[in-house]
Amino acid sequence: MKKQYLSYFALVIILVASQACSVASATPGPSETTPSAISEPSATATTLVPEPVVSGYMELLQAKMASSEWTREEGLVTLLKMFAGEIKVSEAGLGMGVLAAEGTGIIHMATSYLRTGTDQATKDEITRLLNLLVPSQEALDRYSIPVEQASSRAPGLAAPVRQDEEDCRLLWSRGFPDRRTPVFPCFFFDDVSVAGNIYKVYYPLAWHGDASRDPFYVATLEAAQDSITLFQAYGSVFPIYFVFTTLADERDTADLTVLASTETRLFLPATATDPVEACPIIINPAALEEEIPVPGQPGYFKQTIAHEIFHCFQAWNLRAQFNGPGADSWWWG
Repeated sequence: MKKQYLSYFALVIILVASQACSVASATPGPSETTPSAISEPSATATTLVPEPVVSGYMELLQAKMASSEWTREEGLVTLLKMFAGEIKVSEAGLGMGVLAAEGTGIIHMATSYLRTGTDQATKDEITRLLNLLVPSQEALDRYSIPVEQASSRAPGLAAPVRQDEEDCRLLWSRGFPDRRTPVFPCFFFDDVSVAGNIYKVYYPLAWHGDASRDPFYVATLEAAQDSITLFQAYGSVFPIYFVFTTLADERDTADLTVLASTETRLFLPATATDPVEACPIIINPAALEEEIPVPGQPGYFKQTIAHEIFHCFQAWNLRAQFNGPGADSWWWG
């Protein structure tokens, strides 16, 4: 959607430029008294200005609620289904779309609805969709192998790759089953340790060796290292895990890049010795359509990951503001 917005912006520039050129090149008629005379524009002339694009999905939802196009329940379920790839972007009724295709704000509103909403059917559907979008780290660990094993892919390590891909696709779309179900490798993982915490990245095994995707995996590890090193000076930091999802691996099924799920499974410790469950950051295939990161250099993708890491930092250190009452709590969006 960012590209679409830029196209409209370019259209405005072209229209303005063409108007300026036509004025500059106008040839005075014989009846004009001065060579510099310019005729007054017609009273009926209009300038077409494209409709402004909203900043993000929270603003989009609020605008559609204000116009009675969606109820809160309809909007939350529609957007979550789009994030999960269950409906296409073209079927979601987004209008002009959004500038920042980030899902954190909608996840925040959805989990808030689970606490305060009144429609049980909507709560059940939100719960189902959140479980699809944000698998627990425990579930991911059951279907993951270390990166060293992914590189070797020794005989007998896993089922044939084609079968793996189909099983893993169904794993995402149906939800991760409980521990009684036989497991198979769908991800490899690696991690970095910063400030005494582990930051783990889960990457689809089927993508391993893909020169167009692998750099994003490396860039995520670098972004975790760089961002947490900086953030730890300003407040408490805890573990985070990053997941490259294949839920919506089609161009018209995911107008979403990343989301930080700061509420679905994140909580603060009751005491200093209680563990804190890691904050999940989910990375959609749409994010991989950005520039290919260059190792060791910043880029838009790494900045996006740093942005999501800061949402986790907010939930840990600015929780009162993050979860405050009313629209005032949405300043971070």
